[in-house]
Amino acid sequence: MHPSMSTPIQRRQRGVVLVVGLLLLLVMTVLGVTTIKSTILEEKMAGNLRDKDLAFQAAEAALRDGERLVRCNNCALDINGLTGLNMDCTSSGLCVANGELDPVADLRSGAGLEYGVYTGATALPDDYSSSPRYVVEGIRYWPPGAPGWKVVYRITAIGHGGTSQATAVHQSVYKP
Repeated sequence: MHPSMSTPIQRRQRGVVLVVGLLLLLVMTVLGVTTIKSTILEEKMAGNLRDKDLAFQAAEAALRDGERLVRCNNCALDINGLTGLNMDCTSSGLCVANGELDPVADLRSGAGLEYGVYTGATALPDDYSSSPRYVVEGIRYWPPGAPGWKVVYRITAIGHGGTSQATAVHQSVYKP
């Protein structure tokens, strides 16, 4: 091949490889950044789901502890006389329901009975940001044909997940 023929072709191809290489690097960088952002978002979603699940489990544990307290005859706190009392839920965690109470607001402000304190329930793992709490309300009713008042207990519980932002509130009615 004649040297003068190869020179113009090589001159035209110089820089094309550089431009193509830079474009490929740019595309790979965009794909990498997108993948990293997607992975970070998925990790946050998984963490939030775990936090929500922990809060749910804590609130359920507090409900069961409240039911245990209602059933317990030898616990450190006796609620058998609850129907004759007019206690403030914010200070004691035990009260008579009168329609004006807001146990959820009371629990959010830190009131109520702490999980396991009066029932001796097994301690929860350290995964939770704070110990679950609950309020027990005695609700009096007079069933038809009954000789006197009966009581059911409404238990409202709050649980927190690994962070204080994850909160679950559960409520149940328990009839001993």
